[in-house]
Amino acid sequence: MRVARRSVWEQAKAAGIQNDETPPPAPNDDPRIARLEGIVRDLAGRLDDLEDDYPESEIGNGVGGGGFIYSSYFKVIDASTTDPDVCKIGVTDGRTTVSGSCGTVKINGDRANVTAVVKTLSSDGVYYVWIHSWIDAEDGPKAEIIVGPVDVSTPPDNPNGGIAFASQLAGRVTVADDVITSITQDYLRGGEHTELLFGDCEGGEIQVTP
Repeated sequence: MRVARRSVWEQAKAAGIQNDETPPPAPNDDPRIARLEGIVRDLAGRLDDLEDDYPESEIGNGVGGGGFIYSSYFKVIDASTTDPDVCKIGVTDGRTTVSGSCGTVKINGDRANVTAVVKTLSSDGVYYVWIHSWIDAEDGPKAEIIVGPVDVSTPPDNPNGGIAFASQLAGRVTVADDVITSITQDYLRGGEHTELLFGDCEGGEIQVTP
């Protein structure tokens, strides 16, 4: 506090407000002020220690809520690095870079592996990336990644036929001037995704009678 008062006096003197005969402010010897200054110094030291223990999170592709890097199933990534002249996104298993699977969906108790994908984006806008699950009439539970048309946020219809289907949003990708400018990771549960699907043999919704 005394340093701040001295600084104000020196600034005033430099600006010509104070003349050379004006003495600097007398130090305040109130013990309460000295005690407060000690507390402030102690708190500043503790804050420095906390910043060292908890550094700021990295920011990058596949960022989840709170700024942390998402590293589990169905991670949406910028896949343009393999060919910088082409804008691509990918969906992968965030825990490994060698798996051909991007995750697993548990459908009515049965598991379906989802193949990792890379898709070229041809227009500017926002792309919605979906974890699409369905029950095939012959092969049972299936799941895949579907990248919707640009700026279309509606979940996709089922292009595969079967008994029933559902879609879970994995992430959103924004493209501007043929460059990916942001990725929002919406699937943040970690681990396998779960779906309960019911329908009739023609894929229609089952009507439940109360």
